[in-house]
Formats: sequence, C-alpha cells, structure tokens
Amino acid sequence: MNNEKNRTNKPSDDKKKITVILDDEQMELLEKLSVFYGSEEEKAPAGRIVENAVKSYTSEQVRFIVSRYAIDIRGIPLTEMREYRHEVCVNIASRDTIVLPLIECRENRTAVFERRSLETAHIDRAKLPHLNYVAFYWNTPLCGISHYAKIVSIEPCPSDVGKVLINFDTPEELPECIHAKDQQYRVKRPKYTMLTILLEAKVLEDLF
Repeated sequence: MNNEKNRTNKPSDDKKKITVILDDEQMELLEKLSVFYGSEEEKAPAGRIVENAVKSYTSEQVRFIVSRYAIDIRGIPLTEMREYRHEVCVNIASRDTIVLPLIECRENRTAVFERRSLETAHIDRAKLPHLNYVAFYWNTPLCGISHYAKIVSIEPCPSDVGKVLINFDTPEELPECIHAKDQQYRVKRPKYTMLTILLEAKVLEDLF
C-alpha cells in the first residue's frame, strides 16, 4: 500500500484514513488489480480499489442485516450501536416459534398432523435452543398459517444429515388463518417469530 501512497489523491475532509495490513499474496493481487484497472500510462490507485472493496462489503452486510434482522443500522448512532446490538440479540433469543412452509393439500396436512414430525432444512442452527413452537404455513392455494404446535424435540434427521427432525405435540388451530396483506407474498423458507405475536397477528407481515 505504501508504494501507491504518493499516487493517490489526498483524502477529502469528510474521509478518514485507516491502515490496511496485507500479506504478500494479497498485496500482489492488489498490485495486479492496479495495473488491470489503470491506464496505459499509470496504474489505478490501490487506495481507491480498497475503498471500493470496503464500500461493496459494507453495503452487502447492511443488506444482509436488513434481510435477517429487519433493521437498518445506517439509522442508528454509532454511540448506541453496542446497546442496540444487545437488544437485537435478546430479541432474537425471544423468537420461540419457527414458521415452516409446507405443500398444501388435505392429504398432506392430515399426514403431517398424524405423524407429528417434520423434516426441514435451511434452518438456523443458532436459533434451535430458543424454539418452543412450530407454526404451519401452507402454500398455494391456502397461502397462510392455519395451525401451530408445541415442539416436543428437535433432533438430527436420520435419513439426511443436512436436515433436522422437528417432533411436535397435537396442533392447535388458529381462530383465523393468517394470510399476507400483499397477495404476492409467500413464505418460502423457515422464518422465526414469537408465539405471542403469532396469536395476535392479523396478517403475515405482523410476524416478521
């Protein structure tokens, strides 16, 4: 990075400097990128390449946090970030209900409820210790949550190491099926909420 120091423009007043430590392999790749993205006369400033990489990474992480935790950290003051992170972790731990999307048909629903167990993949293993209930979201044509049940146990699936087996008690029917306000909205992967929110929800958007 020091080799490119004199070639980069002086940072503007609203920018701050940081020190980036790279190993030989990363440094060589950065030098190659400088040549590749440069002109015939000179290399592109390495600092600008690193800056663009940081912008790309931070934007990606902001989108990830929004999609996973439904919060946008860009609106949170830095002085409150640690306290807010703690609140988010507590909120995640309080999400005791997993919403599972299932294929809707009378035979399938009867089979699932009689078997009282479901195999599922794409589950967040970090949330497993906090789960106490499972809610059943049925895809087309119902497109809604009709029942929920208390989880008896969660164990590795014997037939597929990539899945877990959720065993549950007798399902309870909700007073009204919970549909999405947006008719195009679908639950395609397991999602997490709280039982208290589920029992009071009017539409799916209330849950997540």
